Parts: sequence; structure tokens; C-alpha cells
Amino acid sequence: MTTAAISDHLRNSELGTLARALESQRTRSVDLVVPARQLRVDQGHFVIEGTEPQISEDGVTTADGLYTPTPVGDEGVAAKLDIPVRYLRRMRCEHVELYDANVNGWLARSDKSYLLRMLRSDDETRNIVEGTAGVMRAFLSDSYRVIDNFDVLLAALAGLQQAGVATPKISADLTDRRMVVRVQSTDVAARAPKLLSDYRSPFTGLTGADNPIVWAGFEIANSETGGGAFTITPRLVVEICTNGMKMTRDAMREVHLGGRMDEGVVRWSETTRGRTWSWSPARPPTPWRRSWTRRTSRRR
Repeated sequence: MTTAAISDHLRNSELGTLARALESQRTRSVDLVVPARQLRVDQGHFVIEGTEPQISEDGVTTADGLYTPTPVGDEGVAAKLDIPVRYLRRMRCEHVELYDANVNGWLARSDKSYLLRMLRSDDETRNIVEGTAGVMRAFLSDSYRVIDNFDVLLAALAGLQQAGVATPKISADLTDRRMVVRVQSTDVAARAPKLLSDYRSPFTGLTGADNPIVWAGFEIANSETGGGAFTITPRLVVEICTNGMKMTRDAMREVHLGGRMDEGVVRWSETTRGRTWSWSPARPPTPWRRSWTRRTSRRR
């Protein structure tokens, strides 16, 4: 038996494609904090029972059902229950009854609660095991601090708008482990002949000395499933080859650690979402236009 896969994997995608994928995940997402003693697995699926129905614009829904862990979900189970991950994967593939016995046994011995991040299946969802409610994409501590990809993207776009960046170039990668968004502004450029004096494009043979233009930008990285901290890092893009250069010394990093959450289905209000991370697009940690001008002027 294999783990489930999330279909919304993107590589070097444009903004519209990324936004649609994140919106689809957002509408299907279910977050549940549950004590270990109330969890069990059956044939490799996590069994969710007895949750309160949720009322939304789409009607009344329930989180109850079977959820198949993704590879990232199984990694979380292994880490939290202290089961070697290679052994857990082998049991799932070769002896699912042994998987059930091990996971259920260690859940019964745990006095902790865990945050399960899940996606419900729908008519358009692919690669989800037939007959289940969806996938369990993360198995995390109940004090995990949620910073969702969709909220990060909206905040970044709002920040760009407030900074007066009209037509940024945006490309993104999205997996079940991490989102990376690269932003470039052709409106914010500078000559950097000293920085590029010894640079030669491996593609065209052009030299940086003859083409010393660099553009401003930044890179955002985030994980909803325990795959790393939220970071925003300034980035230069070289005109002659479009290679990116990240400046990690000016990066902002925010770890996913918060207060312990109550048991039950987590209903994120807009106020709560606003408090889950501290970066405000109206007050970015480093005003990137000003810092960009200062930094490139020193290198001329």
C-alpha cells in the first residue's frame, strides 16, 4: 500500500496558476487538534470520528472519514511517535497491518495532542485513494504555528501594491512540503559594474562589465506542513542571464512555533489568521526599495 499524493504540485508556474492551486487547497482544508488516545489507523488510513459539523457557504460538512497520509504526513507520524521513518514506510508498503499495530500502539501510550492538517477530496482531486475522505498532509504538534501559503501570497501582493510595484514578474514552485515564490521588479534596477566585473554568462558569453544591470526582487519560502520556517530574502536578478542572487544576511525568518491549541476542529477567523505571523505588508522588516538603492550604490 502506498501513501497518497497531492496533485497541486507546480514548477516555475505563473501567479494565476499558483493562486488557483492555493485557493483550491484552502477551500478543502481541515485542521483538527485531537488527543492521541482518540486517534487510530485502519489499513494505513487515519480514522476521524465524532467531529462537529461545520457550516459554511458550501453547506454543512464534517471532518469525519478516512484520511490517507501523504509522504510528508507519514514523516510527521514517525517524528512525533519516535518510529524510524524508513521502517514506517516499509510497513506501509509491505505489511500494512504491522503499520496499524505500531502506530496504534504508540498513539495509545501518548498523552499528547496533535494537529492534523488535512485536505478533503472533491470531484477534481486526483491521486487520492478511492473511498477515503481525503489526505492527511501533516501530523504536527498542537503548538505548531500556522502560516498558510495563501495568506503569505496575499500579504506579499498587498506589499508590492503599496510599494508601487505595478507589474512584477512572479514565478513559483509548490509541493506538499514547501512553497517558494520569486518576485522581480523591472522598475527597480541599478548599474552594478563592480559586482559583475568578472561575470560571464555561460549561455550567451556576454560579460557583466558590458551589461551591468541588475534588478531588485525577493524570494518568499514557506511550509504549511512542518517543512521549514517562513522566510523572505532579498534577491538580485542579473540582466544578461536572469540568474538570481539571494542576500541571506538581510533575510527575515519566522518559525512555526506558537501557543498550544484547544482540541477540536480549528476554525481560523480572519483576526486569528492576522495574528499567526508578525510581518505586515504595510511595514516590511526592511524597506526593500531603500535598502536596494543603498546596497547597489556601495558596489558601483
